[in-house]
Amino acid sequence: MKIEFINLNRDSRLDPEIKIIPLSQDGKNKPPSYCLPWVEASRYSIQIKANEDYVIQKKEKSIDAWAERGGKKMPLSDLWIDLPEGMAVVPKNPQEHFEKKVHLSQSPSFSSPWQRKHHHSVTLKLGIYWWTPSGYGLFFTSAIHRNEEFRVVEGLVRSDLWHRDVPIVIQPLVKEVRIAKYSIVATAILVPAEDLELSASSEDSQKMTELMKQVSQKRLQPSIYKKLTLPKKRSEK
Repeated sequence: MKIEFINLNRDSRLDPEIKIIPLSQDGKNKPPSYCLPWVEASRYSIQIKANEDYVIQKKEKSIDAWAERGGKKMPLSDLWIDLPEGMAVVPKNPQEHFEKKVHLSQSPSFSSPWQRKHHHSVTLKLGIYWWTPSGYGLFFTSAIHRNEEFRVVEGLVRSDLWHRDVPIVIQPLVKEVRIAKYSIVATAILVPAEDLELSASSEDSQKMTELMKQVSQKRLQPSIYKKLTLPKKRSEK
């Protein structure tokens, strides 16, 4: 399934990526390479990179954040694009009107007065704009197998309808967080944008039979899940 994006950072090294972890075929290498669910998590996750060197400091009654360039503190990192010829946009200020350029985002920043007041988190704008198939959105969360010093506040965006730079909300877990440019800062997962219905099936005899069957299969063949989900890879050996 194709997911399209526009990277307006003018730096292809900041393109989102899918980085698949190779699955170990022996018992010597342990997670992540030996654990199939761990490996498959990377197969279906889009890795999003930091577009600046960010520093986030969590204090008792505030959060301070900035970008660094060449070791110098940059209070805000601004993303601008030139207005394409023949196109129009509602100007935000005289600078946009006269210079024919559009201000897209500022990072790091606070998305709301609540966020600033409660020193809960800070928002990063990473300069990536998304298009997903109709009926699908992107669920943003912490990067898989990473993010020990901070978490990404989870959120779902209907990226089939809305294509702006998605705010990545960072909640620091330690006093100082340093996020290196080009490092993986968050994960996006494609999900169907439909209402869900949960149905208890404990009285379904067919499903209970299947459950008991899989219990027995797991006891007889510890790697049965790999054989069920990776039949082609197994047959090629």
